[in-house]
Amino acid sequence: MRVLPLAIIGLIVAGAGYMLVFQRDKVNEWFGGAVRTAQGYTPAKTPREAAEKFLQAIKERRYKAAAVYCSGDYAAILKKADAAASTIGNHCDRLLKHLEEKAFTTPKSTYTLHQLDPFPTNIKLIDVKYKEGDKTAIAMYGPDPTVTLNMDPLVGGELERVDTAMFGNVLSPGPALLKVEVKQDDKQNWLLNIPFAQIQHDRVNHFIQHYKAYDTAFDRLNDEVRQGRHLKDQVFPEILNALAASK
Repeated sequence: MRVLPLAIIGLIVAGAGYMLVFQRDKVNEWFGGAVRTAQGYTPAKTPREAAEKFLQAIKERRYKAAAVYCSGDYAAILKKADAAASTIGNHCDRLLKHLEEKAFTTPKSTYTLHQLDPFPTNIKLIDVKYKEGDKTAIAMYGPDPTVTLNMDPLVGGELERVDTAMFGNVLSPGPALLKVEVKQDDKQNWLLNIPFAQIQHDRVNHFIQHYKAYDTAFDRLNDEVRQGRHLKDQVFPEILNALAASK
């Protein structure tokens, strides 16, 4: 009587082992999809829902969730860049928070962290233009006026110390967000159709290839600032040091 249950258990274990070894990407994708569904990132049934959920995911730095609301190449690049972009974006958020708490924020440090941020979150949804029954809509995003950033750009020798290819908000579509087409797919879900040029793909790939060194450097710097190991006038040079060490 015990042979059959044991055989079934053996088959289940063997099947699970096969999936984990040979189909790991599919398992991870399924699990990630289940997590996103639990977090409320389900397919959008209206253009406004797609536009709002996309923005929510970007602000939470959940780029695979943001991809649920995009089509084509941009959806693929959001998934591909998720680990790198969320890691560095969260480091920037943490460091800015520590600096604000200690009143250590300066225009130079704010600018530098804003430039390193792959997709700054100081944006808002302005409007969604849609006529009931249409197959397309237009979503319009713009700067969030409630977020004020006092910034001074890097100059001269400061720029020489950093890899500027990591700068410039590599994952953000930039001006393309001012007016975005939203369309229904063959499952009647609404998706943002965001253009992303080849040069932008190249910059994202560079970011992905090099982000781990920045992860290490900024994890250390965040801890040092949180622990009070730097004075205010030391912070910006330390940010440059972290960038230079990661180059």
